Amino acid sequence: QRYREQFPGNPNISVIYEHVSNQQEIQGLEYFLPLFFDKTETLFDYLPKDTQILYSQSIAEYTEKLWQEISIRYEQRRHDVSRPILKPEQLFLTADELQKCLQHKKHHVLEDPKDFELPEVQMDRKDAKPLKKLKQFLEQQSNTCVLIIAASLGRREVIHDLCKSSDIYPDVLDSMQDFIASKQNLGLIHGPLAEAYYFKALNILCITEHELFGETIVYQKQRRKKTISSQEKYIKDLSELAPGMPVVHVDYGVGRY
Repeated sequence: QRYREQFPGNPNISVIYEHVSNQQEIQGLEYFLPLFFDKTETLFDYLPKDTQILYSQSIAEYTEKLWQEISIRYEQRRHDVSRPILKPEQLFLTADELQKCLQHKKHHVLEDPKDFELPEVQMDRKDAKPLKKLKQFLEQQSNTCVLIIAASLGRREVIHDLCKSSDIYPDVLDSMQDFIASKQNLGLIHGPLAEAYYFKALNILCITEHELFGETIVYQKQRRKKTISSQEKYIKDLSELAPGMPVVHVDYGVGRY
């Protein structure tokens, strides 16, 4: 009934309507949830009352960009009568709605550091000491604590071996909390940080794989599917390896190179 009210015309030409009427599964059904329920909830409705939310000052910019992308996709696809779609505001939070949800939770706004610029620290794959640029940078950091963050446990071991070959000796820890408690100047952990960030209040500079290898780590895609690397990517990965270093095989798991 809600479908007919939302989309006038002959519903039988709709692929979605046909599958649902025949109790068949179809990809993308989640984009029609408002038609199945009197009211839909958001992620914020499921968070505990004492949840603390951290976000950066640039969240408004990202929200606007995302909303533009959603609006463009809607305009491109809304004319297909065989696959009608709901309006963006029926499915997604607007920028104002998002801000209201954030304000109702205890939150902390991370400042975007304007006075910090990380120099070039990318590894040189042909050098005997591949992280030489990083070592030079670390030698200049007498007052700032540096925390290197790998994308996974396996990558943490790879970076640790690269550090040792470049005469860099970070404390290998499990979390940022452990690093803070250790009161060391240089640490290595694994965690979901996409790019470098300076935590001014803690005086901790976090450096990620993006700065070390020039690669963008997309965690969401890594979880959802296996990716096939190009030949160039394989060569880059192999150039990081040395006999005895830990590796993770896509089929057989952890081993030694």
